[in-house]
Amino acid sequence: MENIKTIAFRGSSDLIGNLQLCIDHISYAIPNIMNSVSGQYNVRCVFEKVENQLTFSDSILGELINQEVLGKVYMNDKSDIRLFSSNGNLPEYRINFDLQGEFNLGVKIFKDKPVQTLPVIDVLPIPVEIVTIYFYFSETKVNEKSDSFIFDKYFDSYDYLGFCLVDLPKMNEIITRKYGNQKLDLIDEFSNTELIDELFEEEIIIITWGIHPYSYPIYSTEDTDSIRPLLGRKFSQEGCFRIKEDIKELSLIPGYALRKWPEFTQKEWTKISLYGKGEIVHLTPYILEDSEFETVSVSFLIHRSKGDLKESIPLLNVNLLYE
Repeated sequence: MENIKTIAFRGSSDLIGNLQLCIDHISYAIPNIMNSVSGQYNVRCVFEKVENQLTFSDSILGELINQEVLGKVYMNDKSDIRLFSSNGNLPEYRINFDLQGEFNLGVKIFKDKPVQTLPVIDVLPIPVEIVTIYFYFSETKVNEKSDSFIFDKYFDSYDYLGFCLVDLPKMNEIITRKYGNQKLDLIDEFSNTELIDELFEEEIIIITWGIHPYSYPIYSTEDTDSIRPLLGRKFSQEGCFRIKEDIKELSLIPGYALRKWPEFTQKEWTKISLYGKGEIVHLTPYILEDSEFETVSVSFLIHRSKGDLKESIPLLNVNLLYE
């Protein structure tokens, strides 16, 4: 989208606290957030020319920790917009934006973190939490109660077994019919029997397996064009699945939980809605990179489409952090 630009980098709370936006040699410091952040973060800076209302609602970006209207700025085709850190710990970023006229410059700052982290992720030398700094340029007063677009979002941690989305009642029916009340390790069953193929044939399951352990936000929306500026570039692989169109939502289950059937069916799992029309559901990873094309964060996007898919294609054995 031409009205939205996104940059990303990793940095400490000290770097974030010293960020400044410079417009034609006038510097604007971001609001104080030092009481809300500490340690290392994946940082996402979003710049938007607002026409009617903000594209992104607060709930898609995380916990709002500060906001401020920085003032009025006059822009023309020669205006120079740069982001830098006054402590010198960040390369200077130039933001190429076509802005003409007088604008209100505002900023909203968010912190987002996974529901939980796993021991295998705690030892990683990279952060998992995301700080989003949302700069907006508006010629009129911004509607703070943005309806945004319809989406679901869930941010959590997963090990190498990834996660699956499944119609749990129908899965229970199929497995009980096949195995009775037997306790099972479904990872073993998926690997050594035809069970996973049967679930694919029933069009009730989405699965990714063999991913790098990390914390991944998962988004689902029909409005893929609006959300993509937040996510970065599309990964080279995606999963495509046949899912019955009358299935409107699926339970999101971490792969490691599949080792304990049927115990995990007793838990109330988060449900993700499937938006759009069609029997094909795409599970697409997106990578947000820094100026040197190093991965800063990875997200998954789920959406439906129409078309002809002969069989489901799971997303298997992909290294999303170090492509």
